Amino acid sequence: MELNKIQHVVAELVGRIKGSPQANLDYDENLTGPVVRFTPLDFVYLYCELKKSFRIEFDAADLEGYGFNSIRKISDRIAHKAG
Repeated sequence: MELNKIQHVVAELVGRIKGSPQANLDYDENLTGPVVRFTPLDFVYLYCELKKSFRIEFDAADLEGYGFNSIRKISDRIAHKAG
């Protein structure tokens, strides 16, 4: 799957979790920052939805170093894993 399609799916999931469209969201926006305001529970839900949507497994290394703090970083991890 192309990176831009992955980013679109991740952005849609983020929007669905937060209950608002994320069409204009900067893909580098920190998900825990003042714009998106993700909670720990939001991240758990996103993690599960990503596993289901992309049929991939994440390991601890994927979550280290703020690897899951923006749509772009999450999408890059997925693209790398999906190869």
